[in-house]
This record gives sequence, C-alpha cells and structure tokens, in this order.
Amino acid sequence: MLPSPSEYRLNEDQIVRNGSVCMARILGDYLTCDPRWKPHVYYEAQCERAPVVGKDLCKTCGSREQRKHKLWIGRITEDPLPHCHMLGTEWAKKCKWIGDDSPSPVCQVGDDSPSPVCQVGDDSPSPASSVNPIMDTISLSPVKEVDAQESMPIVNPSEQEHSPDPVKPYIISMSIERILSYSFLSIGIGITLYHFLWCPIHSHL
Repeated sequence: MLPSPSEYRLNEDQIVRNGSVCMARILGDYLTCDPRWKPHVYYEAQCERAPVVGKDLCKTCGSREQRKHKLWIGRITEDPLPHCHMLGTEWAKKCKWIGDDSPSPVCQVGDDSPSPVCQVGDDSPSPASSVNPIMDTISLSPVKEVDAQESMPIVNPSEQEHSPDPVKPYIISMSIERILSYSFLSIGIGITLYHFLWCPIHSHL
C-alpha cells in the first residue's frame, strides 16, 4: 500500500504556535526524505528561526514570501504550494514509486526541535549511508616493500678487514708527473744560474 500525503505532514500537536518560532514550512535535509520515490519525496518541517516582532515569519522566510522565491513553500498550517517536493502537490505527479510496500519511514520529533527525524526501514535504501559503488569494485593490490639489505651484496667481515687497500692508478701517474716537473724545473734553474752568475764571475777572475 502506497503512503498517503498525510504521512509526510506534521501532526497538529507537532506544530509550535506560541510565536517563539517561524511559522514557515521548510523541507528537511537528505535524512528526512523518502527514497522509495523517484524523485525523492520530502517530509515537511517547521522553520526554527525566531520570527520578526509583530509577524509570524522570520526575516528570511518573510523575504522569500514577498519575492515568491522557489524556497517559499507556504506556512506550516497551510497546504504545500504546487511546486513543493511533497506528496500530493502538482510537482509530485512526476514521482514514481520504486520501493516496496513496506511501511513508510517513521518520523519522530525531538524534544528540542520540531523538525521530524525520519528512520528508514531495513528493506529500503538508507540515504544516510551512501556508498560509492565504484570503490567497492576496486581491489587494491598489496605493495611489496623492498628491503634494502636484500639489494646489498653480503661481504664477509674477515675478508673486508684483511683485504689490502688497492692503490688507484691515476694517483701513481699524477705522482710521477709531479716528480718529473719538479726535476725539469730544478735543472732549468741550475742552467740559468750557471750562465748569468757563474760565467761572468769566472771571466773576471
């Protein structure tokens, strides 16, 4: 049996009429809709903002009523406007029933808030726990951690201690070149001193 439009309305004893809250109708969040309809049909709630002094609407809802904003869907004491996303309105004619015939979600009203809190049965999909179906099909393959010790060659400590430190060949070649350059420099200095110092002195003797 399909739910009736009255099941989505607040009971008379749930409406706050003492002037402490706004009298406008609002629609709840995703948790206060019936997912057995496509598009979803919402449960009504009463605006909890304080009304403007001398009026029954708050500043926001009063502005929506004057501008005929799409979020203005009437007072909670009146029937929903035709464009309201509730069952029994002109908008609801395009809604299709996609659920089963199980009882509709039960609306409970808290002590501090007049807004209904809807609980969805086990057989109907829960809108609060939306799971990404793509993530369910992805299986993450474990990543193999490479141990640094496996990539390093094993060296015997005894062989490492007694193995002689090889002398690099380019160090030997550089030493030989340095010795030869110093030798040629010394010979050149000796010949220069012989010609410019010893020869003039020897000729005057």
